[in-house]
Amino acid sequence: MSEIILNKVRKVYEGNVVAVKGLDLEIKDGEFISLLGPSGCGKSSTLRMIAGLEEITGGEIRIGERVVNNVRTEDRNISMVFEYYALFPYLNVYDNIAFPLKIKKIRKKEIDSRVKELVKIFRLEELLYNPAASLSGGQKQQVGVARALIKKSADLLLMDEPISHLDMKLRIQARTELARIQRLAGTTTIYVTHDQSESLAIADRIAVMDVGELRQFGTPEEIYNYPVDTYVAGFIGEYPMNFFDSRLFEENGKLKLVIGSKNLNLPDSIRGRLKDGTDKKVLLGVRPDDMVIHLQDGPERLPGEVQYCEIGPEYSIMNLNFESINFIIRTEKDISDIKDNKKIYLELFSKNFNLFAKDSGKSVLLIPDKRGNNI
Repeated sequence: MSEIILNKVRKVYEGNVVAVKGLDLEIKDGEFISLLGPSGCGKSSTLRMIAGLEEITGGEIRIGERVVNNVRTEDRNISMVFEYYALFPYLNVYDNIAFPLKIKKIRKKEIDSRVKELVKIFRLEELLYNPAASLSGGQKQQVGVARALIKKSADLLLMDEPISHLDMKLRIQARTELARIQRLAGTTTIYVTHDQSESLAIADRIAVMDVGELRQFGTPEEIYNYPVDTYVAGFIGEYPMNFFDSRLFEENGKLKLVIGSKNLNLPDSIRGRLKDGTDKKVLLGVRPDDMVIHLQDGPERLPGEVQYCEIGPEYSIMNLNFESINFIIRTEKDISDIKDNKKIYLELFSKNFNLFAKDSGKSVLLIPDKRGNNI
């Protein structure tokens, strides 16, 4: 078993610099987990403590049934891939992949079998005897991961920004390949990145970190659709979530939201998800692609003054203003008949939306599970 448990793990560097503040994580056997956050949030420090490359200041790290706080890196039975793969440039692909087994003096026949199995998975057969120096960035990345996976008995695969230096097109191809291979290998994997699109695309669950603390740990759907606070809501998404200063209250049995001078009725389905109380200052959070555009006013529609439009081949971005509140929408709709209008009208509640407490930034809504139950 390669379940990973972090119990109140802390890391304090010289000068009393706190990098990780009492982190709790429980990673299931075979899961692909992403540690996500901006530079300085503690994600790489966490990975390095799991690897044994950094001593932990406090807490406990468990890999399988074993506490590894004082276990050397080479005795933790892990494989690692970092941003730069440290391939031997003048060794060919075969010898680079085989290197971890050669130094352990594994039988040549077994090495040959494992290398050929991996190059088939990675589709590197035609490059098997090419020197590493001649490979493209994406091919080097594949060889680096293949070398990490050749130890079939490894309990854990750790990856720290393994594709961040590749160009955009190659990164998309590489992350798809990483996810495919991890599923085939079934190795428990922890993947560090600052790129939320990578995490959303390939991880089973995502741990969003900020200044050494865990903000939310959940599936990509939970993280994207049901952020626990405004930090996660604003960090996740190609375009950040829009926030509207609002007041939530109840009138004549209806839940209502006041945004500026506009009084809107909330859907009845929200009542069962409210954590407590119905009279409070809140921030309404709506993602740019969750608003529906209309050219005419109507019930529960917010007017928006069009400030600027960016028309692209796949989608368009509109910058709008309502009573000094600036926000954006993203739409695949043809906006050629909209962009010259001075005003449009938006449905805010027809898709997904969120409510956050104004004072704390915490979500005031429970997260529904896949069966519709609140959690």
